[in-house]
Amino acid sequence: MTATTGDLTPSTCTIAIIGAGFSGTLVATHLLRQARGPLEIKLIERHPEQLFRGVAYSTREDCHVLNVPAGNMSAFPDRPDHFLQWALGRQERLADFFGVDEISPQAFLPRRVYGEYLDGLFKQALAEAHPGVNLEIVHDEVVDIGSDARVPSLTLRSGNTIKAQRVVLALGNFPPADPPVADCSFYRSSRYQRNPWLTDVCPVAAPGESYLMIGSGLTMVDLAIALDERHFRGRIHVVSRRGLLPPAQRPAGETPCRIDLGENPPTVRSLLRRFRAQLKTSGGNRDWRSLSSSMRPHTHLIWGALSLPEKRRFIRHLRPFWDNHRHQLAPAAARKLDAMIGSGRLTIHAGRVERFVEKERGVEVMIRLRGSGEKKSLRVNRVVNCTGSECDYRKLMHPLTDQLIERGRAVPDPVSFGLAVAPDGALIDAEGRASESLFTLGPPRKGTLWETTEVPEIRVQARQLAELLLTSLQLHGDENRFGPVEPPNSAKHRDAEVRRLAVLRLAESEEIDAVPLLEEALGDTERDVRLEAVRVLEEFDGPAVIGALLGALEDADDGVRAAAAEALAGKPCESALLALLNRVDHPDAFVRSAVLRALKPLRSPAALQGALAALQDEDAGVRREAVGVLGYLQTDAVIPALRDAAHDVYPDVRRAAVNALIPRRIASGDSLKDADWRVRQDAAESVGKVKDRKGFEALLAALDDDYWQVRQKAAWSLGELGDVRAVPVLGRLLLSHPESNVRKEAAAALGTIGHADGEPYLHRALNDRDADVRKLARLALQSIERRFEVSSAR
Repeated sequence: MTATTGDLTPSTCTIAIIGAGFSGTLVATHLLRQARGPLEIKLIERHPEQLFRGVAYSTREDCHVLNVPAGNMSAFPDRPDHFLQWALGRQERLADFFGVDEISPQAFLPRRVYGEYLDGLFKQALAEAHPGVNLEIVHDEVVDIGSDARVPSLTLRSGNTIKAQRVVLALGNFPPADPPVADCSFYRSSRYQRNPWLTDVCPVAAPGESYLMIGSGLTMVDLAIALDERHFRGRIHVVSRRGLLPPAQRPAGETPCRIDLGENPPTVRSLLRRFRAQLKTSGGNRDWRSLSSSMRPHTHLIWGALSLPEKRRFIRHLRPFWDNHRHQLAPAAARKLDAMIGSGRLTIHAGRVERFVEKERGVEVMIRLRGSGEKKSLRVNRVVNCTGSECDYRKLMHPLTDQLIERGRAVPDPVSFGLAVAPDGALIDAEGRASESLFTLGPPRKGTLWETTEVPEIRVQARQLAELLLTSLQLHGDENRFGPVEPPNSAKHRDAEVRRLAVLRLAESEEIDAVPLLEEALGDTERDVRLEAVRVLEEFDGPAVIGALLGALEDADDGVRAAAAEALAGKPCESALLALLNRVDHPDAFVRSAVLRALKPLRSPAALQGALAALQDEDAGVRREAVGVLGYLQTDAVIPALRDAAHDVYPDVRRAAVNALIPRRIASGDSLKDADWRVRQDAAESVGKVKDRKGFEALLAALDDDYWQVRQKAAWSLGELGDVRAVPVLGRLLLSHPESNVRKEAAAALGTIGHADGEPYLHRALNDRDADVRKLARLALQSIERRFEVSSAR
């Protein structure tokens, strides 16, 4: 199950699945169970630690529990108690290794347990697959899909390609968008975390420090409770538009509720009236939870019956309340949150962030309170964005989706909450045609179905999509259904699963006891045991840990190697410097790349010669990491090498060089003519960060770039340069550019320049169709006015 190198081409029919989280794993599981070969399945995942689990179920925090009772979490729609029976069959082990003291239909089990369930389902399906049905796991990222409609070619970040007759985009959720503020420079600070789902996004700070979490939904609750479990005793501030917290789960009423759509096309107002009427006539036998739950299987029909203006009206007025009521907390989580609020350690603010000002020892955050409009200043040490997944695919800046949209092979849905898809999940292109080869499921279908991000919806989509794909390739057979869920072999030392869980428990041991056992586990015959050993080694530090991880870089399995590389990169250890330097010229490019990445945070002058030599490496990944090492070294001797690297044949190397030159106050204006748009984007930003006035003309030319992302950064940099000559150009951009992101940056840039000539453009932009553009135009006008007042006072 490891990735190969070179061009990966199908000898028979091939189905490629991009993403091995919950959605991708379920599609792969159904394909393995139903296919009657010959079939090649390529399961592509760039994050090895999330394999078969996804973001939600790869958590290592036992306090993160499911928000749905165990009785409703089966992965199979036709076997609603499958997960429950699986858990009951492992009751003793779950108690020993996960601290689960109750397993019942109403229990809210740890998400890690559900991750074990998904992992087991996939591996059982793989073991029982029909002869000729093969699956390969590819640890890489798809950055483009070729235009051949019959057998698309997938380009990977490594440079490899995969050809497949059918492609499934199991993309999951994307990180939140940065909240709109006048000055976005804080978002590049190490004190800000845009992606709240990264590992250890909230390290425990000193007792006197504090956090600001933007957004008050389930993600905020997860992070706050995880901090509390780690004995963090500082303050946590939470700000959201309405200050709404998720309600606690309660058993729903037994009598089904129903809303009759009637004969006329429904409106949001009419549906709300019927919803309220249903509650009033319930006789006190049910609350809103019962009605909401009984509506869930029909939500896609209700959503589909609404006209486009009505859908937009719902999103504008009712979506926050719907999300708040639909996504409820497990009772235990609700109790913990209430205790934190009651003790004063967590404070909710209803309002919106207006400004961040980073100071030497923290961040000053200005928020405008809802209702009164009063401004309030908070001083915090870290800021985490918990506002929810970005759904507008035009704003993602994700290489694959950007390419698909740019070429017209995919388009955002009409409400910009996902991609336009046919009822069977096929992508719809710019001409309105359903693709015969590209399909998706889960969150990308939100704008079409509305409810499509949780287990009950995705499990149905996964099975239906697998059946559709196999039927279209004439490979469908009777489903190879699993037999009864039985507990695994109880012979502890022979059972690989028990060995893996025993390794997992070592995370709670003292380093002196755990590390030798973990080193021993790295030699286990089972890949999953070795992978767990690497993950647990991340919990410890010291030369012995570095030595063990360096050894794991040479594991036979790519997933173990990738996990070891990530662990090394996060462990700067001066005493391991010699061991790292000795491997800079290792015969395996993967090891060379991982070693260089681990050398970066050490900032050691001893790494200079090895990094310079690595710039000549034949492997692009090694050259990219070498640039990173040179960028961290505090010597001007690296500048010529970095300038040369900015012209490397591989775009990612050029990007790394452009960004490595910025701290040395060197802009890469000549790279604005690079063939790769991402390099041009970084080059445009570098001119503004360095404030290189020689790049002014190049930035003006970049405003006509083919890619809006480049135009956006060029507009920002023109604002940073503060040259009045840019005002009319930015003004025209503000009033006419089709992309709202570019218009927003143009408005902010005019405010940064602060010249009165920008006011006419900004006044006209107050009528822009995008609310964020209007807001930034107002803020820019206020900034210009303040500058005028200060100038007059002088």
